[in-house]
Amino acid sequence: MPTDAWAKYDEMLSAIKKNVSKDHLVLLSYGMTATVLAYDLAKLGYWAIDIGHLDIEYEWFQSGAKENTAISGKFTNEAESQGGHIVEDCNDEEYLKQIVYRIDR
Repeated sequence: MPTDAWAKYDEMLSAIKKNVSKDHLVLLSYGMTATVLAYDLAKLGYWAIDIGHLDIEYEWFQSGAKENTAISGKFTNEAESQGGHIVEDCNDEEYLKQIVYRIDR
């Protein structure tokens, strides 16, 4: 869900409460929605961090990028004009089997 995560806020909160133990760290990357969700989860006793664009920034660091560029396979908001909003489906079986709950658009 690359845009409008707020529309799925209740489903996200419910899925985390149902599927994630409070002794696990919850990493969130849902734009501005993640900030509110992390706060609400903390009030419920969860450890949650809004990691925002950490993975994108790390990819740029690793590649030595001097400006924002699209990252293959990732929604790159800062590189929309370079195709950063176009993300292919992931077919990595190891990754896919680790998904606890999927929220569709």
